[in-house]
Amino acid sequence: MPGAPSAEKRHSMRLVRHEVRSILSTTGVCALGLLAACSGAADDEGADGSGGSGQIGAGGGYNPGSGAGANPGSGGGVNPGTGGGVNPGTGGGVNPGTGGGVNPGTGGGVNPGTGGGTNPVAGGGGNPTECTISVSHSVSPKISSVFTVEFVTDFAGSATINFGKVSEGFTLVAPVGEGETSALLLGMTHTTDYQYQVVVDSGTGQCVSETMTLTTGGLPGGSGIANATIQPGSSSSPVEPGFIVTSSGIGQGGPYAYIVNHQGELVWWYETPFGEVSAARMSWDGKFMYARELNVGRAQNGRVLKVSMDGLTEEVINLSTSHHDMAPTPDGGFLYIAGYGNNSCDGIFKYPSEELLFDVDSAFSWFGVGAIGSENCHVNAIHYNEFDNSVTFSDTNHNAFVSLDYETGALKWIYGGEADSTYTGDVSWNREHGHHMPDADTMYLFSNGAISFGESNIYRARFSGTTATWDWHYNPGVHSGTLGDVQGLPGGNVLVAYSSGGGLLHEVDENEQLVQIMDLPFGNAGYANHRPTLYGKPPR
Repeated sequence: MPGAPSAEKRHSMRLVRHEVRSILSTTGVCALGLLAACSGAADDEGADGSGGSGQIGAGGGYNPGSGAGANPGSGGGVNPGTGGGVNPGTGGGVNPGTGGGVNPGTGGGVNPGTGGGTNPVAGGGGNPTECTISVSHSVSPKISSVFTVEFVTDFAGSATINFGKVSEGFTLVAPVGEGETSALLLGMTHTTDYQYQVVVDSGTGQCVSETMTLTTGGLPGGSGIANATIQPGSSSSPVEPGFIVTSSGIGQGGPYAYIVNHQGELVWWYETPFGEVSAARMSWDGKFMYARELNVGRAQNGRVLKVSMDGLTEEVINLSTSHHDMAPTPDGGFLYIAGYGNNSCDGIFKYPSEELLFDVDSAFSWFGVGAIGSENCHVNAIHYNEFDNSVTFSDTNHNAFVSLDYETGALKWIYGGEADSTYTGDVSWNREHGHHMPDADTMYLFSNGAISFGESNIYRARFSGTTATWDWHYNPGVHSGTLGDVQGLPGGNVLVAYSSGGGLLHEVDENEQLVQIMDLPFGNAGYANHRPTLYGKPPR
């Protein structure tokens, strides 16, 4: 065993370590190699040895365990074992072998490889390449819970931004577009402390920024917009995590499109110029929010608001006689419903071309009976289905759902609609609005019942050949005479929106037991859409 280092050599080592810490504190953060990253500023050193610090265990540093440092275990240091240090064994030191020292190989020392040091490199050898990331953030002047993060780096790769409440750690991820150096942080609650960190990944290494903090702003005063309240149910099933995109609804609702998380906390809101907002839907790429004016009477001035998710740009789209709902599509446009055939029925149209995809009157052999005048049909909800490139819509005058081919507009099937139904079996209900098809063989449907009284029923239909069978049914005695929505969730629960029944969202488990009730602001709500994330395409 070699003897203890001389006083001169110990003094030299301290100078080297001090110099390295000074260099790393000015160059930011870097990581090269096959594994993970170095992160944080150099003076964020701990004593656990896993990342590099003053006293290091398995990572490496001054008092090492298995890595490297001044008093080595199996790693090395001044008196090295297999790792590396000033006097190398099999690892290396000032002139390293396979381990590491001032210029490391795979071991550890002043400039570490997988072992450690002040700021470790994840696997590199030789002289590790250093990187820098400078970051900044700014709050939207329109929506105080939305921030833009910008960064500049000399490290090439794809970027993401990890963020979350300071009290909870990193729980959310914002993707950064290819070639872009900024992104919006979406999903943050108001008046809360958050932290974030930019990660750039080259495929063989990462460059990670220091952790930054920010505080979201408060809600607009006197607006009526607020957090939802939560009432737990009797089911032991967990609440589905994610977000719910909805609106302030019709009647005595309000002018808002907004988003809450699964805990009922408000994370996004925007005041529209409309008196009644029946639907709010994010664009297919997740960069815009559409807010649909109800326009139930098919007036000429049927409007849709398109607003960027930071609230900084907005456009009012006037689509004559359009009403109720719209559905984003993968081509960047959306489907919409508008009066057609002397305004006594409806057509399904595509935006931005405004071309007619389907004349609804042509689907049925009989005149539909509804609540508004002498209209033959009353289309009120529409969806694009990615699984088979189809369109489904609800016509409550015929108690029917209709499926079309998105490209050609060809009629695929009718579910309900009495004699016109493609299916037999469970095919009758009283009035309907919202629906969801997670796949070609399953449909959730919201049956309102009578418009002014009664109870609403929610069913799940399974299709086999030309037979429809209900295998799930929920009726807690709540009524929503207008709108109303339902969506099957990824974890197996079902989200039910009683839009005009007090603005209540029920989350229900597979056994038809209540998981929780979310009481939304305004006392009403529009259609509701659950999303696991606020980035990218919608789940329906």
